[in-house]
Amino acid sequence: MDAGSNGLGPMEPVYAAVDRDPTAADRKRTTWLQKTWAYFKEYCVNTSLHGLKYVGEDQCPLAQRVFWLLTFLVSLIVCCVFIWNAKLKWDTTPVIVTLADSSYPVGKVPFPAVTICSETKLQRSFFDFTQAYQTSTENRTEEQTQYLGYASLICDGNKMVGANTTDEDAIEFLLKAAPKLAQTILNCSWHSEDNCSCLFDTVLTDEGICFTFNSIAYDDFFTDKAHQNNTLRHSRVSKVRGWSLDEGYTGRASEAVYPRRTVSAGAAAGLTIVTSTDDQNIDANCRWPVQGFKMLLHSPGDFPNMKTQFFRIPVDRDVVVSVQPRVMMTSEALHSYSPDGRRCYFSSERSLYFFRYYSEENCMTECLANFTVQRCGCAAYYMPRKKNVPICGGARMRCIKIGEDDFYGSEGNLAACHCLPGCMEIKYTAEISHSQILWHKYFEQKPEEAAQFENKTHGKTVIYFKNSHFIPSHRSELYGFTTFMANCGGLLGLFLGFSVLSLVEFIYFLTARALCYFS
Repeated sequence: MDAGSNGLGPMEPVYAAVDRDPTAADRKRTTWLQKTWAYFKEYCVNTSLHGLKYVGEDQCPLAQRVFWLLTFLVSLIVCCVFIWNAKLKWDTTPVIVTLADSSYPVGKVPFPAVTICSETKLQRSFFDFTQAYQTSTENRTEEQTQYLGYASLICDGNKMVGANTTDEDAIEFLLKAAPKLAQTILNCSWHSEDNCSCLFDTVLTDEGICFTFNSIAYDDFFTDKAHQNNTLRHSRVSKVRGWSLDEGYTGRASEAVYPRRTVSAGAAAGLTIVTSTDDQNIDANCRWPVQGFKMLLHSPGDFPNMKTQFFRIPVDRDVVVSVQPRVMMTSEALHSYSPDGRRCYFSSERSLYFFRYYSEENCMTECLANFTVQRCGCAAYYMPRKKNVPICGGARMRCIKIGEDDFYGSEGNLAACHCLPGCMEIKYTAEISHSQILWHKYFEQKPEEAAQFENKTHGKTVIYFKNSHFIPSHRSELYGFTTFMANCGGLLGLFLGFSVLSLVEFIYFLTARALCYFS
């Protein structure tokens, strides 16, 4: 048997145990901790931060050193809480709306667009809705059936007849059947102009055929993607000249611009309208037997939404409407903020599919049109639409009505549109007063004119700026980066005695001086 073998197999080599000195590593670690603690105390003694000097002084009792350390930590925590609150305020309310420092003349803004709609929608001489509606289905002529379906688009909801969809002939019917401009507005005057056909244009709204003053032309209003009626697109009004929503008027007050403006207040510088209604055209089966007109004052670039934003102009009344512009301006410094942060859109930030001018009203109109097409498979006759989208017929008017209620009644639908106000926005508030016109006294003096007023009711409306100057609102930066840093610096200085040099000092002790100390 070989040496080194015990008969049980090869033997494992035997290694001699090496004694290690545990105190060397411990002593090295202890030395490093002592140096670090000594270096920390040196920083505490030399730093400009309040209270830390007493933590690093060896002659201070332990209790005092612990007290000052806890005091410093509590101050640091409280300071961080206040800084966090300042950050939340910066994130949630970075913008403030205040009144401007000075007033502006009314010549800086357009005179309001005035859209007026008669409560009488159909001329009985063209189409008698009651007669056609009360005629039995089998006895109606083909024309009566067709016209009845067209008329259902503007008559009350309980008279919904017709097909699910219709075509452009329905709009042509509304244009022909509605009272004409000369029948609705007998006289008008704006400064030295008194030709109503040049001052007013025909517009299609949710109240049917209406007439508008100082609104921009259809081609300026809608994009090429929006399908327009051929009759309505040939507008009589001027193209936009010398004005933009963001920049306002660029020329002198004496220059010809559009939309129109006035440079002074008072009735003499306003718009005067004499309206007329033919009592024989009142049809209680089509509409509730209300006489008079609906009127809306709006920005020239806004699509008129008559059903939700209007006031009534009664008949046989002399109505005075004094107007005050409400203008919102936005600081250029807010361009760097997101639209959600400043809660508005600059005109260059949001483009609409159908409208050339962005406004909250135009955005909502477009969103409602898209919602209606999705819900009903067609668009209401007054809504902007694509060329391949059909017009809803009388049978779909109930779907449109329910869709509008659901749209405006749902916070989720409105939020999905994301229609923020425009950063540069013009609105108008109106104060209305009226007094009765004693026509019989007038006819006593001029009996020869009584015949032309028979079976007709008339009224007069004067619209003008109440004051020659206005004070706009101004949206500006409440909490900018500089303000936030100043607040943080104030809090850090108040609680800790911290400054920018304190930060430089901390970095210096952490890098360059530490390398020299521990090398």
